[in-house]
Amino acid sequence: MNKKYPLLTALLLALSLLSASANAQTATEKDYQMEYKHTMKKAYIDSVLETKTKLLQGYLNTLVEKKQPDYAKAIIKAMVLFNNDESKLISVTSKKTGKTTVKPIRTYLRDVAKLPYKSINISYRNYSAIENIRKQPDGTFRGAVVFDQEFIGFDKEGKPLYHDEVRRNTEVTIKLKEYMKDDKHTVDMDIFFGNLGVTEL
Repeated sequence: MNKKYPLLTALLLALSLLSASANAQTATEKDYQMEYKHTMKKAYIDSVLETKTKLLQGYLNTLVEKKQPDYAKAIIKAMVLFNNDESKLISVTSKKTGKTTVKPIRTYLRDVAKLPYKSINISYRNYSAIENIRKQPDGTFRGAVVFDQEFIGFDKEGKPLYHDEVRRNTEVTIKLKEYMKDDKHTVDMDIFFGNLGVTEL
């Protein structure tokens, strides 16, 4: 310690320790601790989740607009986002009745294709962090995420016929695949949707 300015030296040391502690906390907040041996970068997982919701958005648009001759294949592609799990459910609200209906996801996708709109605009935003991540018996991890969904249906003149905004409470499953590549231990990650709940904003 500097003998000439002992108080100043001690203060600088304390500040450096506080700074190091703050940096360590920030780094931790950027990661998802899957289990003791797996720490996945939060930014990466969040970006994959956002990509998946954009894919779902695109498939729903295709089903409604029916511009592609093989538009029904969008159901097959959308089911992949749910890991082809026929048991997954989605909650749908009705502004007219105020009721919430729960449907199997495949039934919901088929019903979307029957909607009386020429086009739709469906968007997802305001993603929360994935919470309550826990390991499952099959080795996957399950958590929950919340995001907002806006839906607008248009007629052939582009006039809005229906509009609603809901908050989606969504289960997600995170799959990790470990393997060796170039003598290095590598972990690949994928995300699948589970049940999609709904609450009004």
